[in-house]
Parts: sequence; C-alpha cells; structure tokens
Amino acid sequence: TLVLEKALPTQGMMVMQNDDQSDLINQLFNQFLDVQGLVSWGIRSTQRVVIRSVSVTTDIVGGVFSLILALFISGYMLADSRTLVRSLTRLFPRPWDDRLMAQVSPISRRIGSYVRGRILVSAILSVAIATSLGVLGLSDFALALGAIAGLTNLIPFIGPILGAIPALVVAISQGWWMMLWVLLLFVIIQNLETYVLDPLLVGNSVGVHPLYQLLAVLGGTQLLGIIGAIIIPPWIAGAAVLLDNLYLQPKLIAEKRSGAKTLETVGSKL
Repeated sequence: TLVLEKALPTQGMMVMQNDDQSDLINQLFNQFLDVQGLVSWGIRSTQRVVIRSVSVTTDIVGGVFSLILALFISGYMLADSRTLVRSLTRLFPRPWDDRLMAQVSPISRRIGSYVRGRILVSAILSVAIATSLGVLGLSDFALALGAIAGLTNLIPFIGPILGAIPALVVAISQGWWMMLWVLLLFVIIQNLETYVLDPLLVGNSVGVHPLYQLLAVLGGTQLLGIIGAIIIPPWIAGAAVLLDNLYLQPKLIAEKRSGAKTLETVGSKL
C-alpha cells in the first residue's frame, strides 16, 4: 500500500508533464504550421514571382523592340537621308533655308557613310563572334549571342560591352576557363574593330572628337534609351558638317582675308 501511495503521485506528475508537453507541441505546431499563414505566404510569394517575371519580360521585349525600331530608323536615315535633311531645312526662315539647303548633299553623304560603315562593321563582327563561339564549344548559343553582339555594336563605345555580357553569362555556366576564353575573344574582336574595321569602313565619317561622341551617346541614351544611343551619332556627324561649313570655314576665310589686308596695309605704308 505504501508503495502504491508513493507511485500514484509520481504517475500523476508524469501525466501532467506529458499533458504540458502535448500542449506545448500543439502550440508550436499551430504557430509554425499555421495553414492560413502558409497560404498567405504562398500567395504573396507567387505574386512577387509573377510581377518580377512580367517586369523582366517587359524589359526584354522593350529592349528588342527598341533595337528593331532603331534599325528601321537607321535604315531610313541611310536610304532617304537627303529627303529628311531637306525637309528639316524648310523649317528655317530665309536666308538660312537656302544656306542649309546647300548643305543637304554633304550632310546626307556624311550620315549615309557613317550608317553604312556601322552596319557593315556590326555584321562582320556578328558573323565572327558567332563562328568563334561555335569553335569554342558554345554552338547551341553561338548564333543568338553573335546576333546580340552585332546589334549592340551599333551603339558606339558602350555597345561592345553590352554585347559581351550575355556571352560571358552563358560561358560562366560552362566553367571559368570557358569564361576566360570568351572574354579573350571579345577583347580580340574589339581590338580588331578599333584598329582595322573602323578605320577601313567607317573612317572619319563622324568628324567629331571621340569625347563629344561619347557625350552624345550618353545624352541620347538618357533621352531615348537604346534608340537615342544609335541614332544620335549620325546626327552629330551631320551637325559637324554644318559647324564646319557654316561657321569654321567662313571664319577661317575671314581671318585669312583680314590678315591679307593687314599685310597689304603694312606694305603700302612701307
């Protein structure tokens, strides 16, 4: 009997402890596995993923559309730059309209030369990059990456960097050595463009200091995005023609005439 009396309180305490543990486990289970909370979290996470996916898709589609639109605008500038410049000159009053009309031919030649050169250089680089990436072992992505590099190369200065980024992202998934080979490839291609293709095919068609070209590209990007970065440099080339023919050359001629008159005056006095 004495043993039973001692055992009963012990069993009672164990039952109470088990009940407390069960309550604690139930509380923790309800706290961490709240069904409504999990459902709400799942809905919020899904919404975030959908919103981000839509945003990324919109950015990609917008970028592709901008590139296509920029190509159409560049093609129009190349095919009908004379008519385009002539239409703009009609907006100015006399006698500036006649002066500007006389600059239609040199402006159209400058713009056409620049656009033709850039398109030809970009096409050559696109083929070279696609072929080289295929040789390096990225044949599944070579055509797409070459096309992207060719399109972005239409943007002066920053275009080659933009074109190299997708190729490097794909290459790094194949290993660090592949990324280094692709990086070396783009460095070689960029030097080939700078020192061989641009001097041969584009030359000095812009007629503007590279620093001003870079500022024009950055300004065009701020105003119109990719479209501005592509179409602003040709117009800078046209503006350089106007600056040269309507201001710099007349000023130089006037200075020469003034110097000649000064010499004549000094000679007559002697």
